[in-house]
Amino acid sequence: MLSGDGVAGVTETADAVSGHAAGLTIESAFLERVVAALEEQVEVLGRIQTVGASNADRRALLVRCEAVSRSLFGLSHTWIADLLAQNGLEVIEGPAKQSLATLLNLSPTRAGQRLRLSEQFGERTAVAGERLDPVLPRTAAAADDGVLDEEHHHHIDEWADGGGTDIEALTFGCDVHHRLIGPRERDWATTKAGSGHRYAGRTLWHPPVTLDPARRGRVNHFHHPNEYIYPAENGPNPTSEKGP
Repeated sequence: MLSGDGVAGVTETADAVSGHAAGLTIESAFLERVVAALEEQVEVLGRIQTVGASNADRRALLVRCEAVSRSLFGLSHTWIADLLAQNGLEVIEGPAKQSLATLLNLSPTRAGQRLRLSEQFGERTAVAGERLDPVLPRTAAAADDGVLDEEHHHHIDEWADGGGTDIEALTFGCDVHHRLIGPRERDWATTKAGSGHRYAGRTLWHPPVTLDPARRGRVNHFHHPNEYIYPAENGPNPTSEKGP
């Protein structure tokens, strides 16, 4: 249910704020032109048949459009942060997480994740009105530039459980293996190697109990191939420690 207070971009029906972009208007003429142009070009792309394109063109198309998609996702953190700071979600019934879930047609869990991302990656506004950089400016800049997506880095402390999204809480993990991580004993898990470990500070991958009942942590050397040639001293061969 909406409050009907006449806020720009909100109509009287819940459908208009529940994943139906056509039901929303933008009062700012400049913003409306920019977004309309973007939507128009996406529609044009959707009508193009790429079966006759060269593989080189298809690869370039995929990479460049993926970067645009990532950039839009990165920019959305600031838009959400501004909505929160200016009470822009209060016209939709429920707490912020539920309101955002309704607005973007997301699950409440996913909406909660988006809110946490906006707190760290979105630009902020001081009490006096001046704009402030995000809490994690370098990571936010990489997201805005289309370099990062949500799964190219895995969170050592689970994001859904409130884990940080700064570079110190991230590790390399491909899309396939990222989905194997979870809180259950049949999932893979990650921790950070302590100061006494020969690979201190590195990520330890703990297999599910079905593979190793003791769930001993293993270092994945895939992203450090030099360690296969020059393994750390005083320890087993790194090939015996590989995780997912």
